Amino acid sequence: MALLIDYGLVTAQRAPEDPTPWTEVYDDVLAVAAAVEAAGFDGLWVSEHHFTDDGYMSGLFPVLGALAGVTKRMTLGSNVALAPLYNPLRLAEDAAVIDVLSHGRLLLGLAIGYRDEEFAALGVPKRERVARLHECVAVCRKAWTGERFSHSGVTTSVDGLVVRPIPASPPPIWLGGWVDAAIERAAALGDGYISPLGDLDDTIRRVDVLDGAAERLGRADPLPIGTATWCALTPKASSEGDTSSILRGVTHLYDRYANWYGSSTDVGGGRAVGEMIAQILGLPSDQLPPTIVSGAAEQVVAALAPLAAQFSDSRDHRLCVRLQYPGMSRTEVLDQITQFSTEVMPALRAAASRS
Repeated sequence: MALLIDYGLVTAQRAPEDPTPWTEVYDDVLAVAAAVEAAGFDGLWVSEHHFTDDGYMSGLFPVLGALAGVTKRMTLGSNVALAPLYNPLRLAEDAAVIDVLSHGRLLLGLAIGYRDEEFAALGVPKRERVARLHECVAVCRKAWTGERFSHSGVTTSVDGLVVRPIPASPPPIWLGGWVDAAIERAAALGDGYISPLGDLDDTIRRVDVLDGAAERLGRADPLPIGTATWCALTPKASSEGDTSSILRGVTHLYDRYANWYGSSTDVGGGRAVGEMIAQILGLPSDQLPPTIVSGAAEQVVAALAPLAAQFSDSRDHRLCVRLQYPGMSRTEVLDQITQFSTEVMPALRAAASRS
């Protein structure tokens, strides 16, 4: 059982008024990936959305392929790929290619998605999203054996089909989601569970749901989990510790998420997100929200140490920290990475080892 500390989510966003060329935005992604590996992080996660004015990463698998070329050691994960928007066979092929390019380092995180605009634009009935996720998992696992297989489902019917390349090893498939049904689906179908943003009590409750469902299904070993935390260390690159670019980026992200969840027909998990965002958007404009773990290194350690220690004696736990927000310069991001890896990460690993 181990604590693994990952970096993400990498989303390649740029605020709409930002004139930075897109080539530079994506160059930054590759530069940050190399820096994250050199700094000792265990993994790097990318995320996916489509048709947004801030350019939220739409080509998840091309980016993972590029990341495989600039890293050698880290796990490369998707948190999350929106499974219903993919043809299951193409998903299986693309994931296999990334796994081969990275020499077996892919962790495929999947979820059902929630933005109505994405389903409508891509011609995917949203009512089919759970069934399509199930089909993607089933097809991937059959395709990655390297043997001919047959399948008949919602979108895909094949008989005696063979898929190449064969992954270096079948990539683990982790499933994410807010609501209990999604957590129980991870216990039934997944090799792990990706827990979304939330405090320690939220995460403990979700893991309790996960373990209860796994026990009912007869799964003996605790499933590994991934958690997500947004962080902002007081910058050292500036003598005054200027956090204005971080604040602008965080505000932009929460504004976008408020719009996306507000326009979604989803309820349940979306309601919890909406309540959190309403709290954040009501804060003073010069204040980082309490949902961001922020401050000097010792404050960030104090905030994250309980989460780092909570699960490491029972299961593998991938603690994913976000340190990059739209509008931050590469220099600012690299400063955050350096501070976190030298002043926070060792303390979190020590906290986990003592648990």
